Amino acid sequence: MTSVKICENGIYRDMTAEEVAELEKLAAEAPAPAPEPTPEERITALEKDNAELREAMEALLTGATS
Repeated sequence: MTSVKICENGIYRDMTAEEVAELEKLAAEAPAPAPEPTPEERITALEKDNAELREAMEALLTGATS
């Protein structure tokens, strides 16, 4: 069995069985990371943001404010 190491105050030591169990419990309870957006979703979001920026710039340049 491979031991798990921990660094406490600059000193490396093997984790106890209780510490390993707690670490595994916390890892199991942690929420799954959000999935990465697909390239199509990223392009859609960028196009939307770009359109909003263009509208804001146009409003600033023409002096039209809401």
